Amino acid sequence: MTPAKLRLFSLLSACLLASGCSQFPALKIPDLGDSRDFGKGLDSYRADGDPKILKSLPPGEWRTRADYVLKVDKERQKNSDLLKKKTEEMEILQLEVNRLHQEIKNLETTLNKLKEVLIDTELQPK
Repeated sequence: MTPAKLRLFSLLSACLLASGCSQFPALKIPDLGDSRDFGKGLDSYRADGDPKILKSLPPGEWRTRADYVLKVDKERQKNSDLLKKKTEEMEILQLEVNRLHQEIKNLETTLNKLKEVLIDTELQPK
């Protein structure tokens, strides 16, 4: 390398090094505090159902997400309760259907016996 190229290379390297050490406003690192709190709140809510941390987030993107999570979970719980109730009702109705089927069989048996009795009485001499 010639001395002129070496000086240019050294100058460019020094500029690059200096610019790397300064802070660019466009490269602002976001504050991860709210997202960490959201994660902790979500873990806490999943573990023991405590929404305190999620509800304590300051207004903003993560609070909106936390509110949505709580809303969706409330709907899920409501649907789960409704499904449980409907399943219990269905089991009761199925027991009633089974009972009615058995009653029909019993009535058919009784009807057949009565038919036989009727036939026997008609066939007896008078």
